[in-house]
Amino acid sequence: MVHIPFIWWWKIGITGKSAAHRAKGIDRVMFGFPLPVWAAVIPGAWHVEQWLHKKFSHSNIVFYRGSGKREWFWFW
Repeated sequence: MVHIPFIWWWKIGITGKSAAHRAKGIDRVMFGFPLPVWAAVIPGAWHVEQWLHKKFSHSNIVFYRGSGKREWFWFW
């Protein structure tokens, strides 16, 4: 997902439902809104997500409180 209006913030995360449903859930607790741009069914998604979070940890940004707050990263 990309944050609107700050399009340089991107979310790396997983969901058990749909990307649109997940976006609606986190939209309630943040300013602006998340826009889903890409989704895929990936076996072992949790492990892939954790690996990506570690790989991009230097770019992590926390700008709100609530679910998914640590899954946003500066897109450089």
